[in-house]
Amino acid sequence: MKASPTRAVECYYTVQEVSLLLRFSERWVRERINEGAFGAGVRDINGDLRIPASGINAFLDSKPRFYDPGIKARNLGELRRKIPKQNASNHPERVA
Repeated sequence: MKASPTRAVECYYTVQEVSLLLRFSERWVRERINEGAFGAGVRDINGDLRIPASGINAFLDSKPRFYDPGIKARNLGELRRKIPKQNASNHPERVA
């Protein structure tokens, strides 16, 4: 039997996951989506927006001095455990 060629699977993130990764509000992420900052790969799946990892990486590469993802996590649960609890007054410009 001949082995079929493998295809890479694109990883997609929800608006909430991207906001946690980039440390900005969901509103800010939605504004960037509307501007097209994450590229044309953004999908609307049953009313939920999904942003491809390649779009996030391209966005980060275009603005390396300002946006730092900082925290590495394999899923939302791990990300939430790594993020310290913060008071909303710590980042008033980032709160929706």
